[in-house]
Amino acid sequence: MILENKSAKRVTKKNLIGSTKNFLNSAQNTYTVPLNTFYLVGFNPTVTDYVTVKGDYELELNATANNRDIRMIVSAKPNTFYKPSCDTNADVHLFYLDANRTVITQSYNTISGGLTGKTPSNCMYIAFALTNRGLGTGTYYFRNWQLEEVTVSNASATPFEQYLEVNKTFTGTPKKNLIPDWNSSRWFEDSTVAGGKVTVDTDNPYKMTLKLDQPAQARLVHIPVELGKAYTFSFGNITGLYRLYKRKQTAHGGTVLVQDSTPKPFTFVVDAEYGGWVTLRVTQGVTGTFSFENLQLEEGWYPTSFDPYMELNNSASLTPKRNMLNPQAWVSGRIFDTAFKSQNGYRLNGDNLIIMSDINGMVSQVVDVEPNTIYTVFHDSDNDGSRGIYVYSTSGVDLTPSVKISPNVFNSGSNTKVIIGMYKSTSANNLPEIEIVKPMMVKASVKVPFEPFKFVNKADTLVPKTNICPPLKYWSRTDGNAVILSDYEGEINPVSNYTGFKYSSSLGLKRDTLYTLSIDEITPGATCFLAYLDSGGTNRYTTVNSDSLVRTFSIPSSAQYYWMEMHFQTNRGKARFKNFMLQEGTIQRPFEPLEMVKEEKEILRKAVYRNYSFNYKRESVEVLDGLQYSINNPRIKNNGLLIEEGITNTVSNSDQVSRLRVVNNAYGQVTYNHSLPKKLVAQSGSDTYSLQFEAKTLGPASIPFRSIVVGAQPPKDSWSWRIYSSDFSSNEIEDLGNGWSRYKKIFVINGSKGEYLQSFVKFICEVYDTDIDTLIRNVQIEERISPSSYTTGYRKNEIVTIPNTTGFIDSTKGSIYSKFSYLDLKYTMAISAFLFDTTSSTRWFCNYDSILGKFQVVVNGLSLIQFSKETLIEQDNELLIEWNGSNMSVTLNGVVQSASAGSSSARPDLGMLTLGCRFTRDIGWLNGIIKEFVIKDRNGNPTYKI
Repeated sequence: MILENKSAKRVTKKNLIGSTKNFLNSAQNTYTVPLNTFYLVGFNPTVTDYVTVKGDYELELNATANNRDIRMIVSAKPNTFYKPSCDTNADVHLFYLDANRTVITQSYNTISGGLTGKTPSNCMYIAFALTNRGLGTGTYYFRNWQLEEVTVSNASATPFEQYLEVNKTFTGTPKKNLIPDWNSSRWFEDSTVAGGKVTVDTDNPYKMTLKLDQPAQARLVHIPVELGKAYTFSFGNITGLYRLYKRKQTAHGGTVLVQDSTPKPFTFVVDAEYGGWVTLRVTQGVTGTFSFENLQLEEGWYPTSFDPYMELNNSASLTPKRNMLNPQAWVSGRIFDTAFKSQNGYRLNGDNLIIMSDINGMVSQVVDVEPNTIYTVFHDSDNDGSRGIYVYSTSGVDLTPSVKISPNVFNSGSNTKVIIGMYKSTSANNLPEIEIVKPMMVKASVKVPFEPFKFVNKADTLVPKTNICPPLKYWSRTDGNAVILSDYEGEINPVSNYTGFKYSSSLGLKRDTLYTLSIDEITPGATCFLAYLDSGGTNRYTTVNSDSLVRTFSIPSSAQYYWMEMHFQTNRGKARFKNFMLQEGTIQRPFEPLEMVKEEKEILRKAVYRNYSFNYKRESVEVLDGLQYSINNPRIKNNGLLIEEGITNTVSNSDQVSRLRVVNNAYGQVTYNHSLPKKLVAQSGSDTYSLQFEAKTLGPASIPFRSIVVGAQPPKDSWSWRIYSSDFSSNEIEDLGNGWSRYKKIFVINGSKGEYLQSFVKFICEVYDTDIDTLIRNVQIEERISPSSYTTGYRKNEIVTIPNTTGFIDSTKGSIYSKFSYLDLKYTMAISAFLFDTTSSTRWFCNYDSILGKFQVVVNGLSLIQFSKETLIEQDNELLIEWNGSNMSVTLNGVVQSASAGSSSARPDLGMLTLGCRFTRDIGWLNGIIKEFVIKDRNGNPTYKI
């Protein structure tokens, strides 16, 4: 399995209600249904009573009776106004739920009645319901639904915006800049002089004006910092005043680190007086309006160019290979206070540390340790009394008061961090500096040969391979007659109700995450369930039994604890339970016992030499996400195998880096010529093209350019197509890091424009744009309705084949599982995109057919199983194909369809298997990412895997 770090936790920007991409076309349990997912209430679909997904924000309800609801549960705040809106011939209700998702009260007919809802004081969730309540039989449409937080009960709904997630405040680790944008809720008013009006620039959330009607009104933010680390503060432009304080402050006070300094950059090292925090305050001592733009606080000794605040998941843990002293982590002084700072700091000489001070002084660093563990610190210098080794707790307790020479052995005690100090003693005051040769710290009781500092990954983490349930020997037996027949088979003959097998220890289940509970065999009347205690003290159950062998559920974050159990509800004699299974995700896989494996961070990697389990062909050199891939070297995106069709970039010298700015009071322009000029501008009809490029803003401007024109012919100033900077939406701009962003846009050139003498794409800024200063590179135009990944010229199709599949297919019973994503689902809907195909005479293939508008699977050449296009999603589709004799079953994103293959069963040979295109290797490219592709035999053992 190919894994990647999950995104930082997200919250919605305005519209709280998502699209139809998360849609369960069936009735669900309100207490366990996942948040932000549409589900049905009051009915299950039939031939005449059903819901049709018409688009991302369009549903159609064919109802045979009243009270057909399509609901979505979202998080909400208590005592808060919410305004719903929707284009509909039916209505919208709001149900207010407590922490246990029990309905407190509701607001009916919010659209027809023009109502605004207000949540009760104990409300934690809102169930947003698209409904035909009171309207009876008929066909009802719902389009562009929205739920937004408002401040007053008579507020009007604002224009529809799609559900958009933004980073939730401080759930991860900031990538570089520690100061959030001005829209962040982390900013707050001064506690002593309240007031002041903040206006955030609409185009640049890091640019703000603060209007003060009283002096010293201000905005403040608390920023966490780490002991012993250096930080540097800088900014783009400030017309007011600023202050940096130690610790958390709510107004002017405490220790001021810096205020209104010149030059702008200011660097400080965190000691114990900071308490782990600094406070930034922006203000002015007089009334008026003042600007604050591009504020940055970053780790390190020197300022770098401004980057927006961006949160990342905490990086995979790294630990020093052996030497625990990082040469880049030394700071002057003892860290826990301000004493013994080296007068002139320090420098490094290879592996050696040089303390530069005319008098006694120390440089130190904070090191992570394990409690109650022996460590040794040493160096290879002379023990002549001129050098010392000090070990302190972070509060300043000397852990080795009687030992200062090398080696210094100590016990960490209850500490998880210690301060290691290298000291130039008073006996060396006659020297301007002193050298510490090869300082080192190890987890050991003796000195060892020197090794340079090096980070490595921590020891591998073991995780369940598929089944999370442990064998029965680890369960408790609440029935004295319970018998363990095998690891995953048990029998009970209870003497009282509700007794059997119970597992109460943690299974490591994540909250608000979909899991599937299943069992292969169970006696009628018996139950196997997972239960949790909600925050109100009520037990909630997800149960499988002989009538329903598979159930999907999630445990909400408000749950107190959970457990699993198997028993009779009443005394009914013997009951047997066999092959119970709990797995993450919505697709039931064939049973397998619990197996602990190393957590796989990544299987596919960029490598020139590797024995891949497939043949790969692409006859061009490509750069993707900053990595260069040679000819016939598989490209990796989002930790999956990227497969794209060949394309032509019509822009010549597209990777040239150009600078756009106003020069000598003349408007600025950057021009890239097309290598196929006639194609783009001489045409009789209308053609669609995609444009992409990368830009980095150097100047203070809030926009990178004023406009872009395609097909211009100077001096007539005419063009085939023009777009302005403001025309790019947020989902058409991708942050690439280090100040660079990728812009993408689809455009149409009409044939009526005729033919121009020249063809090029121009980036333009006007004379009044004196603040625009932008670098532009990697420009690409394709005759395509969706942009592919960037290439400098021409990329041939990527072909992935497995020529010999002998032994892959078990003709009796087996499965194929795949997890895959599309780069652009709308583009996929316009083509026939194959996930896989074969040359077998009994055809096996899987593709989306644009003519039929169906995702289809052919297994064993005899059974065609089709899914509506609405079943597909853009990211992380899950597909499971199973066969058992002549019976076939296919599950796509939780939707199950079955068929019979007649008298035949699976054939043991697939011939040549192609991934991501048709077996002819000339059409039907996936234009997507395959993260997993696994074939298993009758026993669930993999016969092929990428």
